[in-house]
Amino acid sequence: MLSAEDLGWLSDVSAMAQNWGVANIEQPPSAKVTIPVALLAAFVAYYLLAVVKKPKVVGGNGELRALYEQHCPSLWESYWPTFWALNAHVSSIVRAFIQRHPPNISYERELVELADGGVASLDWVKEGNVLPPSAPVLLILAGMSGSSECAYIKHLALAGFSEDYRPVVFNQRGAGGVRMKTHRLFCCSKVDDLQTAIQHIRRRCPESKIIGVGVSLGGIQLIRYLHDTGDCSELSASIENSRVNIRYSHYLCGKVKTTLKSYLEQDGVSRRDLPFDVDKALRVTLMSEFDKVVTIPVFGYSCLDEYYTDATNSDKVVRIKRPLVCITATNDPFVPEDSLPYEAVENTMVTLVVTAYGGHIGFLEGILPTRQMLTDRVCKEFLLAMKQYHLKVA
Repeated sequence: MLSAEDLGWLSDVSAMAQNWGVANIEQPPSAKVTIPVALLAAFVAYYLLAVVKKPKVVGGNGELRALYEQHCPSLWESYWPTFWALNAHVSSIVRAFIQRHPPNISYERELVELADGGVASLDWVKEGNVLPPSAPVLLILAGMSGSSECAYIKHLALAGFSEDYRPVVFNQRGAGGVRMKTHRLFCCSKVDDLQTAIQHIRRRCPESKIIGVGVSLGGIQLIRYLHDTGDCSELSASIENSRVNIRYSHYLCGKVKTTLKSYLEQDGVSRRDLPFDVDKALRVTLMSEFDKVVTIPVFGYSCLDEYYTDATNSDKVVRIKRPLVCITATNDPFVPEDSLPYEAVENTMVTLVVTAYGGHIGFLEGILPTRQMLTDRVCKEFLLAMKQYHLKVA
């Protein structure tokens, strides 16, 4: 049995516990504020100290580097990526959904007949101002699933307009609503379609310099063209943004199969006449599988290793004879940093610009990145620099 004294002592302890509990339950308002503030302060410190950095700029001979330092401030200033999209995959995907289309960008389409009977297209941006015949041409090459209707392509065209260039977008076979006329699709290592398009531009604009800008697959093909043509290149300069990760391989493979299906559904197309197993091609789910079933036999490679080795550009940049700026990010899920040819580009015509963040052709900026991105600014600055470069070498 508990005495009255014991009960009194327990009552005092209970009251103390209740008061302590109430105090600790009612104090948290300040604690609830303090913890989020501390976390926010920690993130801000991390963002400022570890995220915001100047790009790494490697390569370029002395003359080009001096030119970029004068006319391309974005290469030397700190890049402030969108704080809520630091993840490489978020940055890569968000841009496609959030970037707004710039106003007043419309096209006049010109079809280009290719050597094997296929068709590509050149979409010339309608000119707001009348440009002289000698105005430089900005040739824009989209990524594997892109076309002239993509927002990021239109922003590059807008950058060209702002510097009095004449923008034109090269749409690959089957892209941008161009009907497929043969079974041949794209190939990273074959640029004869691009060469045909550039020759067409040269005939239309004989007095103009041609500057190229390529994104993803477009960048790969741009570099390959510059490598293959050397001093005979019709392009006077180029800028390239990034260069397949398993996460994206499914998506890209689906896009390519859609293009193939649209060709197979056309009247007069016989599956038996095609140089690959159509049923197997439509069952694959990865780009490597599609390349093995379709690309290898169509373009005459013996195996995937031979094709991928031939399509690799890191060993080819040293032979490029035109000013070239390549922009990529260390967290690009398509391009491992250890594959970047830092040493190979030293004292060449090639300048490699590497940011810490940006993903694959993301490079978001600002709290709500709906308009211009880092690459758009760099493109505009590069176009201005090339005008000055060609004045010097003319």
